[in-house]
Amino acid sequence: MTVVHRRVFYGKVGQADKIVAALKQGDKNFKKFGVKGASRILTDNNCGRTDRVIWEMEAPSVAEGEEQMAKVMSSAEGQKVFGAWFARLSELIHYAEVDNLLVK
Repeated sequence: MTVVHRRVFYGKVGQADKIVAALKQGDKNFKKFGVKGASRILTDNNCGRTDRVIWEMEAPSVAEGEEQMAKVMSSAEGQKVFGAWFARLSELIHYAEVDNLLVK
């Protein structure tokens, strides 16, 4: 059964566009390391909290998504690329929320 892994990032004021750019780079990084699955980025700057960016990724299952990420992080290059990427993203956000949703 397909799972949508959703991360909702609450950015610092005025940082939504930079978060989107970082997530697009993250998508490229995942593809480079062979992680499969569709993804999309959604923004909401006008309702609720500002600078909210949602990143959704699909996987056949939670386990397969975790396996793919573990494979990436088992390599020194993967650790280097994603460590630098995550550090950049972390500077732009206050916090994030995560959901794993089953597609029925």
